[in-house]
Amino acid sequence: MYYELSFLFSPQLEEKAQASEIKAIQTLIKEAGGEIVFEQAPESRTLGYPIAKTRRGLMGTQIFSLENGEKVNSISAKLNLSDKILRVTVIKHKQKPNPSAMKALLASAVTSRRQTASASAPVAMKAPQISAAAAVAAGVPEAAVSGTAKKMAPRKRPAKTGVGTAAKKKKEIKDIDVTISEIVSDNIKV
Repeated sequence: MYYELSFLFSPQLEEKAQASEIKAIQTLIKEAGGEIVFEQAPESRTLGYPIAKTRRGLMGTQIFSLENGEKVNSISAKLNLSDKILRVTVIKHKQKPNPSAMKALLASAVTSRRQTASASAPVAMKAPQISAAAAVAAGVPEAAVSGTAKKMAPRKRPAKTGVGTAAKKKKEIKDIDVTISEIVSDNIKV
């Protein structure tokens, strides 16, 4: 199987530190029995939302083959422990991804998003439209493009516990207060 490991460094990370972190990532992959097929050096990117109070990051990618897929989780877990890496994402590919097609796909998606954003602001939030053929050529899983991927079910709220609403509870408390005041004023014999 092939795996695409994308990582995000802090933009303040110096080049020497970046190089040592990339070397550490490659070492982890090789120790797990993986073979690196493609490497993309970290590039500065604007993030869609702030991570660790920053809107920019340095994103890099390692594509590697690995026979034992169980070791991918340990690689990801070890990388998540690093304070220099903001995020780690691993995507599984059934066939060997084509890095040049992936770059072209990413470039077309960015261009599409920019064109949509210039047309009208609300539409800019929509995902760019990418042809299924281009995505498959780039090695993107078909389910991610065709929309057949499982959607997350809405979270079920836990059933209400206790009796009644807040108004009923206030009335019960008021009734108890009245009873207590009557007992104290000796209107009710106990």
